[in-house]
Amino acid sequence: MCREMISGIYCIKNTVNGRVYVGSAINVERRWREHGAALSKGTHDNAILQRSWMKHGPDSFLFSVIEYVADKKDLIPREQFWINKMNAIGERGYNMCPFAGNCLGKKFSAESKKKMSASAKNRPPISEATRAKLSETQKAVSPEVRARIAALHVGKKHTPESIAKMSAIKTGKAQTAETRAKIAASVSALMTPEHREEIAATLRGRKNGPHSIESIKKMSTAKMGHTVSEECRAKISATLRKRAEERIAA
Repeated sequence: MCREMISGIYCIKNTVNGRVYVGSAINVERRWREHGAALSKGTHDNAILQRSWMKHGPDSFLFSVIEYVADKKDLIPREQFWINKMNAIGERGYNMCPFAGNCLGKKFSAESKKKMSASAKNRPPISEATRAKLSETQKAVSPEVRARIAALHVGKKHTPESIAKMSAIKTGKAQTAETRAKIAASVSALMTPEHREEIAATLRGRKNGPHSIESIKKMSTAKMGHTVSEECRAKISATLRKRAEERIAA
């Protein structure tokens, strides 16, 4: 007789130092076997968890299911809830990704990237209900976790290759008025009064007149070698004409 598959959120806890790893799986038992096999071989994707396993030994780790989830669509939102609740990021945790289903700051091999790409292409679209749940769980991320995420980006610079790829993806892509409104509402909701005051303080006293000679030189240097496409020129020209017509009409 085939055993019933258990879906849910699990935790791998180091009983020596209290650090935890939180994950989700459609088949929790099979996922634990995969974790155990990789850790025992020394090939686990999570380098932090792997080093700790080798240092303290397998007997120092406790695997447990912290929540059973009947609908697999709820796995990611519930995983995010427990990542936040158990503070599984940073000094108290082993999770390398601050968001469930998102591996920000983690580097993958070329082979792993190909597998994830193939898997993503066959993945069914996310329902509006699931999107809403994910949105709510991400809003509940603590300030400490947000600070750690921000720290990952400090001093980070994209390579020319990455910049070219991002530019190619966005070329010709126009956001709808609805999307712009959603982005504006999201930014407004996330921005605290303190952050608004910081921006206002930065803008206070800023010159509204002509740029200084030094600023002009810096801008000129930054734009050297930069060419504007014919399409972009046409858009700029159309925008300037529209503004001129609006001023005349006013």
